[in-house]
Amino acid sequence: MDTFSQKRRRKAKPSLGPYNEGGYKWAVYFVGDDGKRARRKFIQKNEASAFLADKEVETENLGTRISSTLDDEVKRDAFAAVEMLKQYGVSILDAANHYRGHLTATSKSAHINGLIEPFEESKRADGKADRYVYDLRNRLQLFARTFGERYASEIAPKDVQEWLAGLNVGSLTRNHYRRVLGTFFGWCWRLGYCSENPVLMVSRAKQLPGQITVYTPKEMASLLRSAAKWKPGRIKREGTRGRNSLPNFDHETTDILANIVLCGFAGLRQSEFERLTWEQVKIDRGMIDLSATITKTAARRLVKIRPVLQQWLQHLGPFRSGRIIQTNYSNRMTAFRRQLKMPWKHNALRHSFASYLMEDIQNPGEVSLQLGHSDAGVVFAHYRALVAPEDNKAFWALTPDKVLKEKADLVPFQSHKLAS
Repeated sequence: MDTFSQKRRRKAKPSLGPYNEGGYKWAVYFVGDDGKRARRKFIQKNEASAFLADKEVETENLGTRISSTLDDEVKRDAFAAVEMLKQYGVSILDAANHYRGHLTATSKSAHINGLIEPFEESKRADGKADRYVYDLRNRLQLFARTFGERYASEIAPKDVQEWLAGLNVGSLTRNHYRRVLGTFFGWCWRLGYCSENPVLMVSRAKQLPGQITVYTPKEMASLLRSAAKWKPGRIKREGTRGRNSLPNFDHETTDILANIVLCGFAGLRQSEFERLTWEQVKIDRGMIDLSATITKTAARRLVKIRPVLQQWLQHLGPFRSGRIIQTNYSNRMTAFRRQLKMPWKHNALRHSFASYLMEDIQNPGEVSLQLGHSDAGVVFAHYRALVAPEDNKAFWALTPDKVLKEKADLVPFQSHKLAS
């Protein structure tokens, strides 16, 4: 069977053939001055044969002229290239056109290592939060360990697919990496660093429902009771090492309990809680006002204060001003988690809020707004039917008077009004 190159060379050679249209009976096929296939029609065969002979002479002379302009090194390279490409059925011209496309793409492109910092700066210019940019940087730098010296235009969907598959992480984390890479290559495409976004051809990993962990009403009650009663013992000061600790450290623990109730009954991210101030918890207006400087997506979000949360906020009163977390918070929170008589489930407070709220109101759009998610479909897929109706009713009934067994455990409530 002829290869593509052989067929192409045969088409480049002038040829004579029958032609039956418009009174013409013969046609000569040849390559014109513009390099495209041309045709000349004739009535008489002798005229067609004479024209064919002229074209064959022209073609031979052209080959001779071209050959005379090439030095021996170019001829050897051409012969070696023909032999190399023979098994693929392509010509030297095919290979040259393909490589020219590659050079055109890479001449406008840049290495992955050199694009990460400009990409971060563009996100800061767009007003994205520092935590969001920090997450982008960490994930892209891991990608750059493998592809940092490659041009953005050289990254193919297969490269992204195989790299994600080799991360050895859960499907949720893998999808986070895919999202970051998609954002990065989308930016590269818009600026002309690559001709397409390769991540668009990479499918999302299927997330199993079992990866979403929630607290049962009984576990949540135990967690709330532990946070309300807990007092730290020997806790190291922040930034210290070794034995430099505070014996019998009796620090205010309101922020520990506030962490549980605001993340568990309002769905705040842990990072959002740690940046939250008391002024933003507007109990008189029935909402928590999360400013753009607090949220992960750098977009303002209003979270409704449900009745159970309102009672816990009143239990925490009187309210103060400034940030909710106090000195040495991170060390105290670590100590609290270690001393719990039950496992601390990662992100389970926010997952619990989302799951129970989904069961309670059956409205993925509203749940998305409360969580700060842009895709209601993701919320529906992840949080639907994770809890039973009877557990849902018990969860939203976990008020202080039901969770705390003894009246002495309650902090006397003092009337107050939050700063607007």
